[in-house]
Amino acid sequence: MRIHYIQHVPFENLGHIDDWLQHKQYIVTKTQLWEAGTLPAVFDYDGLIILGGPMNVDEEETYPWLRPEKNFIAEAVRSNKKILGICLGAQLLAAVLKADITQNHHKEIGWFPIGFNNTFKDWLGKETTLQQNVFHWHGDTFSIPSGAVNHASSEGCANQLFTLGASIIGIQFHLEITPALLQAMVQNEGHELTKDQYIQPAEELENETSYYAASHDLLDEILEKIF
Repeated sequence: MRIHYIQHVPFENLGHIDDWLQHKQYIVTKTQLWEAGTLPAVFDYDGLIILGGPMNVDEEETYPWLRPEKNFIAEAVRSNKKILGICLGAQLLAAVLKADITQNHHKEIGWFPIGFNNTFKDWLGKETTLQQNVFHWHGDTFSIPSGAVNHASSEGCANQLFTLGASIIGIQFHLEITPALLQAMVQNEGHELTKDQYIQPAEELENETSYYAASHDLLDEILEKIF
């Protein structure tokens, strides 16, 4: 399996996904867009991972690589590639699938419960917990693309995880989070940690350690399903 991933900023990397890919011994390539990295030809990869970032999907004047990235994702969809989008990556994927990307009612930054419905178990093809605490860091949200299914929601955000068929998934939250990745996000985006209903302070984010294992277990199941 050949996996290509798109990275938008240096401090939001693969996190736990890197461990999984190394264990599988897949061929992994990347495009780092802040370095004007080159996107591959569609026949050069089997699966695509689109990571997060602090920008919005419509900031094409500030980030001119967003337009070619969207075209690249659209080509991957048309070519029936296996695709995982995370946070910004999920929003970009949803936008390519003609869904709306809007500002959420609340910024959601911290360890908050997510609730899954029974359709997620059906899609995953196995039993899984229907509620767990996961790491969030987003201000925007996606509507659900036509033909896709929303499988999860939180108190602060209604649409958290959608799938389209068996091989396309967009996840608003960060199952890939690791202590090092979280620390890098706080260092680079800490100005967003203002006092609000669904924003936890930096100390609370960094001192919480009890949710990593369950997040990584669920991510492993999703990666096995997709790739």
